[in-house]
Amino acid sequence: AIDELEMATERLRLRREFEPEAATKILNVIEEKDMMQQELKCASDEIVGRDELRKKLGQLVYLTNLAKRVMMVTIRIQSYVPFVSVDLEWSGVS
Repeated sequence: AIDELEMATERLRLRREFEPEAATKILNVIEEKDMMQQELKCASDEIVGRDELRKKLGQLVYLTNLAKRVMMVTIRIQSYVPFVSVDLEWSGVS
Protein backbone atom coordinates (compact mmCIF):
# COMPACT_ATOMS: atom_id res chain seq x y z
CA ALA A 1 0.00 0.00 0.00
CA ILE A 2 2.88 2.37 0.72
CA ASP A 3 4.23 1.78 -2.80
CA GLU A 4 0.87 2.84 -4.22
CA LEU A 5 0.88 5.98 -2.09
CA GLU A 6 4.35 6.87 -3.32
CA MET A 7 3.25 6.32 -6.92
CA ALA A 8 0.19 8.53 -6.38
CA THR A 9 2.25 11.37 -4.89
CA GLU A 10 2.37 14.38 -7.17
CA ARG A 11 5.55 16.42 -6.88
CA LEU A 12 5.34 19.88 -8.40
CA ARG A 13 8.01 22.53 -8.69
CA LEU A 14 8.17 26.06 -9.98
CA ARG A 15 9.95 26.84 -13.21
CA ARG A 16 13.31 28.34 -12.40
CA GLU A 17 14.29 31.71 -13.84
CA PHE A 18 16.99 30.24 -16.06
CA GLU A 19 14.66 27.57 -17.53
CA PRO A 20 12.83 28.32 -20.79
CA GLU A 21 9.05 28.62 -20.72
CA ALA A 22 8.84 25.35 -22.63
CA ALA A 23 9.94 23.64 -19.41
CA THR A 24 6.39 24.06 -18.10
CA LYS A 25 5.29 21.51 -20.66
CA ILE A 26 6.91 18.94 -18.35
CA LEU A 27 4.16 17.69 -16.06
CA ASN A 28 5.71 18.56 -12.72
CA VAL A 29 6.90 22.08 -13.62
CA ILE A 30 4.44 24.93 -13.13
CA GLU A 31 4.50 28.70 -13.31
CA GLU A 32 4.03 30.79 -10.19
CA LYS A 33 0.76 32.13 -11.60
CA ASP A 34 -0.60 28.55 -11.72
CA MET A 35 0.03 27.82 -8.04
CA MET A 36 -3.46 28.83 -6.87
CA GLN A 37 -5.09 26.61 -9.51
CA GLN A 38 -2.91 23.66 -8.49
CA GLU A 39 -3.65 24.27 -4.81
CA LEU A 40 -7.40 24.26 -5.50
CA LYS A 41 -7.06 21.08 -7.58
CA CYS A 42 -5.18 19.34 -4.75
CA ALA A 43 -7.75 20.49 -2.17
CA SER A 44 -10.56 19.23 -4.39
CA ASP A 45 -8.83 15.88 -4.90
CA GLU A 46 -8.43 15.56 -1.13
CA ILE A 47 -12.13 16.22 -0.51
CA VAL A 48 -13.16 13.68 -3.15
CA GLY A 49 -10.70 11.12 -1.77
CA ARG A 50 -11.92 11.56 1.80
CA ASP A 51 -15.54 11.21 0.66
CA GLU A 52 -14.76 7.99 -1.24
CA LEU A 53 -12.86 6.64 1.79
CA ARG A 54 -15.82 7.43 4.06
CA LYS A 55 -18.18 5.55 1.72
CA LYS A 56 -15.86 2.53 1.48
CA LEU A 57 -15.44 2.41 5.27
CA GLY A 58 -19.24 2.51 5.62
CA GLN A 59 -19.54 -0.42 3.21
CA LEU A 60 -16.88 -2.31 5.15
CA VAL A 61 -18.75 -1.82 8.45
CA TYR A 62 -22.03 -2.90 6.84
CA LEU A 63 -20.54 -6.04 5.27
CA THR A 64 -18.68 -6.94 8.48
CA ASN A 65 -21.89 -6.69 10.49
CA LEU A 66 -23.77 -8.66 7.84
CA ALA A 67 -21.17 -11.44 7.98
CA LYS A 68 -21.49 -11.56 11.78
CA ARG A 69 -25.30 -11.85 11.52
CA VAL A 70 -25.03 -14.64 8.93
CA MET A 71 -22.64 -16.54 11.19
CA MET A 72 -25.01 -16.17 14.17
CA VAL A 73 -28.00 -17.38 12.14
CA THR A 74 -25.96 -20.34 10.87
CA ILE A 75 -24.97 -21.28 14.41
CA ARG A 76 -28.59 -21.00 15.61
CA ILE A 77 -29.86 -23.16 12.76
CA GLN A 78 -27.22 -25.78 13.45
CA SER A 79 -28.16 -25.89 17.13
CA TYR A 80 -31.90 -26.31 16.38
CA VAL A 81 -31.63 -28.95 13.65
CA PRO A 82 -30.86 -32.33 15.20
CA PHE A 83 -28.29 -34.54 13.54
CA VAL A 84 -30.14 -36.79 11.10
CA SER A 85 -28.64 -40.15 10.35
CA VAL A 86 -29.97 -42.49 7.73
CA ASP A 87 -30.11 -46.17 8.57
CA LEU A 88 -29.17 -47.74 5.25
CA GLU A 89 -30.43 -51.21 6.22
CA TRP A 90 -33.86 -49.90 7.21
CA SER A 91 -34.25 -47.92 3.99
CA GLY A 92 -33.59 -50.97 1.88
CA VAL A 93 -30.33 -49.64 0.45
CA SER A 94 -27.44 -52.04 0.76
